[in-house]
Amino acid sequence: MFYAASHVVLMIAPELNLALPIGYVVCEACAHSLVMPRRDSIIALLIEPSERARINGIITTITLGASIPFGYLAGWLSDNNRRMTFILDTAIFALVFVVIAASGKLLKNDIANYEKGSS
Repeated sequence: MFYAASHVVLMIAPELNLALPIGYVVCEACAHSLVMPRRDSIIALLIEPSERARINGIITTITLGASIPFGYLAGWLSDNNRRMTFILDTAIFALVFVVIAASGKLLKNDIANYEKGSS
């Protein structure tokens, strides 16, 4: 929700007004503070302590590598129309939301099938 709010704040911000970009930074900071501890706790729970640093390094490298094409694409879209960057970002958020929602349903099905099989 904070990520979406930060994008809305940036899209409605008038030129040469610093109040709304400051609001954007606050929204992004709140969103980041909610997401990163969750990510770190998932890594801590799912990965063995002896492998955690290596796997965390691999995840960070893959994340940086995957973000490079999107930075180029966002720059190209911004050259054409500045609002297209936000449309791309919003579309990616929507896609990720759908994937996460679908994976939650799959996980519930897997848990139910596991419980049936272990009885």
